[in-house]
Amino acid sequence: LAEQAAPRVEDGDQQWLDRLDPERENLRAALAWLTERGDAERCLRLVGDLRGLWFHRGSLSDGWTQLETVLALPGAALPTSARAYALAAAGVLAIWRGDAAASIPLNSEALAICQALGERAAEPWLMVLHGIAASRLGDDDRAIEYWEQSLVLARDVGDRKNAARSLANISSLTVDPQDADRRQAMLEEALALARAAGHPATIHLCLSGLVRCVFDRGNYRQAAVGLQETLAISATSGWQWQLAEQLVAVARLAQATGQHASAACLIGAHDALRERAGMLLSPPLRAQHDQFVLEVRTAMAVDTYTAARTAGEAMPLEEAIAVATNVLTIIVAPDSQSFAPTEAAQP
Repeated sequence: LAEQAAPRVEDGDQQWLDRLDPERENLRAALAWLTERGDAERCLRLVGDLRGLWFHRGSLSDGWTQLETVLALPGAALPTSARAYALAAAGVLAIWRGDAAASIPLNSEALAICQALGERAAEPWLMVLHGIAASRLGDDDRAIEYWEQSLVLARDVGDRKNAARSLANISSLTVDPQDADRRQAMLEEALALARAAGHPATIHLCLSGLVRCVFDRGNYRQAAVGLQETLAISATSGWQWQLAEQLVAVARLAQATGQHASAACLIGAHDALRERAGMLLSPPLRAQHDQFVLEVRTAMAVDTYTAARTAGEAMPLEEAIAVATNVLTIIVAPDSQSFAPTEAAQP
């Protein structure tokens, strides 16, 4: 089941996530059974297959523990494609657990094994991961280099999914206002590739990039429309890290449009979700988040801020999504104040 589900779960497919999620204890028992019999190869394959479940459904710490155990098994050190597969899974989880530095040796070993075995199809994704790790460590120039290499590799092997990921990630570091048109064009190209690949999580990534792009250009209504779509996708699919990102994205939009109490509430919900799922922010992203929190806190009376944030921390995820949905509804309402930019800033 895990092997059959793996490519679909990695894509964030809701039906396959819902099918695999209830089998966690059975999967854990299967892994223990294989471990007891010393079947390192099948253990490596199984933990690699479960990457998407751990990633999308917020089980990062549990997945990390299982990966560490399997990678340390006798016989698991051989440079096989199964080991590379498990190493890449560990690299993904390390990044989203907030330890990008730990992902670098994992991804590097996986890449070296794939290159030695001539498995070119895996290289674009591993280069994407290298870029994400570099970005999380604050080395944006190196990150762009990795993503540009990934883009070339992906196009060489006809990998539209990782070509889209690379373009979307490169665009995220294009912050010069003079490059706004180029940034949006790259994201639109990435979205077209993601749609052609039929990869829901990458489509979501590109849509989220477009939302940030129009937000940065001051078009809050258009950003709200985009967030309505991405939030609905995340909520329906049960994607944990995407939901966390959407909650804070809506919080930023709420703050920009004067809905300060809602922004504080969503900050609390965002932080609680990350803590529950073991999704920690890297130091550069933590610094950005802390600066945003400071902006929200200084815009409100202390008691009001504290009450709103505390309410968000204690709020069930469904209620937090409802708060975010209400924020977006207010912004896109036809009779609301104008949240569109000036004509000159229109994308």
